Amino acid sequence: MTARSYSHGRPTHWTGKQWIYNSTGLIVLDGDLCPCSKCGLHAVVVPLPDDVDTSKEIRTVCIDECIVEHIKDLWAQGYETLSCCCGHGTQRSSVVIGQHHTSEEITKIIGILQGRDDRPWSILQWKLTDVGDHRPVSEL
Repeated sequence: MTARSYSHGRPTHWTGKQWIYNSTGLIVLDGDLCPCSKCGLHAVVVPLPDDVDTSKEIRTVCIDECIVEHIKDLWAQGYETLSCCCGHGTQRSSVVIGQHHTSEEITKIIGILQGRDDRPWSILQWKLTDVGDHRPVSEL
């Protein structure tokens, strides 16, 4: 049985030694910027605006090129994003926002994203969850 997966929206399979793109036979490399299977664009490195995520030492992020302007629109309106993906033609586009955004703000975020084009979006909201104390029972 062969393990199967996707990389950048393209089907891949495991040979027992490495992941291979089904369509080209090329090796899937770590950090591979294979073009999106839907739009053909690559992920690009985008500088973070000075007022976005000021705690980050590295001031660039990697974003799928076809949604860069969507994310920049959110930043310009003051909405922080934690992660995003165009979906690569196999899933809905998605953006992860911080836990502090209200339902009214989420509605505005959806409007901003849908104002650029008609692609469907999944808006995911990060939530801090206490999953309990992980000390050994003997230390409690």
